[in-house]
Amino acid sequence: MNARLSRVGQSTRLRAAALTASAVVSSLVLTASGPSALAAPSSSAGRAQAMSGADLRLHRLLEDVTVAGVPGVIARVQDRREILVGSAGVADRDTLAALRPEARFRVGSVTKTFVATVVLQLVGEGRLTLDQPVQHWLPGLLRDGPTITVRELLNHTSGLFDYTADPTLFEDIAQNRVFQPAELDQRIFEPLGLRDTSFPTATARITGYHAHGYVPAPDGTLYDVTGINPSHAWAAGAIISSAADVSRFYQSLMEGRLLSPRLLREMKTTVPEDPAEPTVRYGLGLERIQDPCGVLWGHNGAIFGYQDMAYWNQRTHSTTVIVTTIYPGPPTAGPALDRLAGFALCASQGSGS
Repeated sequence: MNARLSRVGQSTRLRAAALTASAVVSSLVLTASGPSALAAPSSSAGRAQAMSGADLRLHRLLEDVTVAGVPGVIARVQDRREILVGSAGVADRDTLAALRPEARFRVGSVTKTFVATVVLQLVGEGRLTLDQPVQHWLPGLLRDGPTITVRELLNHTSGLFDYTADPTLFEDIAQNRVFQPAELDQRIFEPLGLRDTSFPTATARITGYHAHGYVPAPDGTLYDVTGINPSHAWAAGAIISSAADVSRFYQSLMEGRLLSPRLLREMKTTVPEDPAEPTVRYGLGLERIQDPCGVLWGHNGAIFGYQDMAYWNQRTHSTTVIVTTIYPGPPTAGPALDRLAGFALCASQGSGS
């Protein structure tokens, strides 16, 4: 996802150090909580006999993305009621079955916000402290455990080693190795009724109706990587969800239904993410972007075969989710994705840029 879509989240770059931090965070959650804690390619927006102007524009923008080389794309914009939802392309390039907007997909780094929410819930229960060293909770796990705090793990300022720089990592991923971290129990999926959302790490299978994900080879061939085990990304990127569930999660989080006002303020306390991007800052598993259509809170995600973004607009209280079923994505799709993101992020205000 390029251009505006790149600016809206992709500047986090799927940081490898953040992957390491999230793995440590998952161990903290376990330690603190204990075992009882919690295709004819066509837009589905076109199924109606008559489209509204916004529906028609979304339909065309989605189609433009698939024409530019993306196998499938989903977009959803909603506030307390659904505003716009659509999809284009195919769910599976072998069967050519049309992609429907309710498809499940791997959310990538959007997982970080889920994990950070659980950590902050534990802080609220007195089981963790944001500014206490990791050494207190997990003695001996990290060489710099006495100086790295829980807060630094969540806002990615801990300075942990970039484990994706290890050349053996991608060899293990290619062999579908199952990485075995400690379990993380669910405190969010069931309370919010997120029926399409799961956190599998020991299996590569996506249950239920789902979109296949693809990786391009240098010669342009697309390889189906839906079955790659996500445990290498675990607490940083292994969640499976749907656009509707991701929307519901961010709506609930930002409207105060998952964290107390004090803890939500902690989550929204940001640090600079990139000196070259002053409009983008990072909180505790949450990104803040100053966008022409308002202040956005959320995250982007990328994992082999899938790329997505999910942002809640502070001005309109609307949530935008965009999903594509290819990663890395083709450069040719950048302008089309930019136009789609620009429209979707402003759609609840009756305009698109």
